[in-house]
Amino acid sequence: MLTHDELCQLVAGVHFRFTYISDIEKYGKHEKWEGFGDIPEGNFAGDCEMFAQAVRKELDRLGQKSRLATCGVNSDTINHCVCVYDNWVIDNIHQYPVPKSDLMTYKFIAISGFKAGDAWHEVI
Repeated sequence: MLTHDELCQLVAGVHFRFTYISDIEKYGKHEKWEGFGDIPEGNFAGDCEMFAQAVRKELDRLGQKSRLATCGVNSDTINHCVCVYDNWVIDNIHQYPVPKSDLMTYKFIAISGFKAGDAWHEVI
């Protein structure tokens, strides 16, 4: 398990490489998910799930298990994707990992398995 400081450094590194751009602007589609292997090593532009997958890829490289989760921010419908590591939620909105218990406006809807390609499960 990474320490909080190590996790913050990892997330800061992904934030440094990341530029937000919506799928509409990038692909002309409302939603397009890139595959785990399609996340570039260097600088990249994308939306929340690209950011979450980039964090997950970095964690995977260090042998750490994480998951992706979809949630609604101030909504009951999916409008955001995050990476979940232990009890930390990591996304492009927050500069640092946030304890899941602190994100009262996030309604978690589905969560992936621990490996890319694993089945997703509804959050009850």
